[in-house]
This record gives sequence, C-alpha cells and structure tokens, in this order.
Amino acid sequence: MQNFRKPVVPIALFILAFTVASMLLPHLSLRDGAPPRRFEVPVYPDQGKDAFFVSSGSEELSHIALYHDIGASIKYARQADVLLFGNSRQQLGLREAEIVARARSLGLKVYTIATGHADKTRFALELIRRHDLRPRVVVASGGPFLFTE
Repeated sequence: MQNFRKPVVPIALFILAFTVASMLLPHLSLRDGAPPRRFEVPVYPDQGKDAFFVSSGSEELSHIALYHDIGASIKYARQADVLLFGNSRQQLGLREAEIVARARSLGLKVYTIATGHADKTRFALELIRRHDLRPRVVVASGGPFLFTE
C-alpha cells in the first residue's frame, strides 16, 4: 500500500485503465444479442439513376441524404408529381413496384421522402420548404401520431 501514497502510481494506473478501456469498449456491445454499433456502409450493386441507398444496418441515412441534397435525392423530389412522406411505416409498407408502375402508366412521377424512426411532419415540411418542392399532391402516411408534436 506504500506505492499508492506516491502520486505517480495512481496516475499511471488510471492512464493504463483508460487506455485499455478506450481500446476495448468500442468493440463491445452493451445491448443483449446485438452487434457492436460500428458505422460501416456495405457495398450494394448500383440500382440505376432512379434510386439511392439510405440505410446501413441500424443507421438511418435518409435524413442526411435528403436534408443536404446528397446525390440525386432532391433532384428527383423536385420532379415528382406525387410526393409521399411519413415514417418507417411508410418505408416498410410502401409497395414501390406497384405504386411507381401505376403512377407511370398515368404519366405521374412519384417520390418518397419518408424517413425512419418516429419522424413526424416537421422534418418533411422542412424538406419541402428548404428545397422548394412543389408536387401536385402530397401524401402523408405513418399513423395517428404523425401529426402530433
């Protein structure tokens, strides 16, 4: 116990513990059965000029892509006759193949600015204002809490 009376030993132990913890903790998961939360963007084949990828595991990238107009995200939103927005319910429930094909047969362009998580109308309205989007029709989907703040 004599060694702990010298200030050098506790400081050295703290530095050692801090260094080991800062190297190990980012690789450990604190959630049961979940992988460590590391941001890695997987490689997916190009889906063509009409699509862009906005999800990477547990990370939601659509907010960033839409808000900052990354890629062609807002270019196609500006061309849309029908603009869809909502939360993850719309993202998961939207049958893109049917809706886009039907709209195309009617001469309409459809685009979705639905974002994951529990987003409400505020983010979509900010996108519409920020990027001066002027669709003919706006369709909101996401459940009753979509319009409560």
